[in-house]
Amino acid sequence: MARPWILEYDDTNCTIAAAVGLIGDKWTFLVLREAFNGVRRFDDMRRRTQAPRQVLSDRLSKLSLMEWGEKYAAGPAGPQVLLTHRDCGADVHLQLSCADGHVLGSPREVTPLPGPGARKIA
Repeated sequence: MARPWILEYDDTNCTIAAAVGLIGDKWTFLVLREAFNGVRRFDDMRRRTQAPRQVLSDRLSKLSLMEWGEKYAAGPAGPQVLLTHRDCGADVHLQLSCADGHVLGSPREVTPLPGPGARKIA
């Protein structure tokens, strides 16, 4: 088996580590816990996490869980809020696509390669 290319690069500029750093505080994990357990209302989440209102609002805005919730946690009637394109009224959603416009059906269609910020280990 070939040695993974990533082992030849320094990991100090890792975007995954940066993302974990962003969600790595107590409040974010408590918000995720409540979302995964089905808590939908802001006041219910605030009461259960004991997070200050401003902290909870900030964490929810950073997580962008809406798309996931619409797909996996919406009730039988559907999501509470629909995001639509202001100009044409079509639904807005997240999608994984390449720079040439090909829509990817799964993250398994992605190949990681060294980026411009990658530094080889001496």
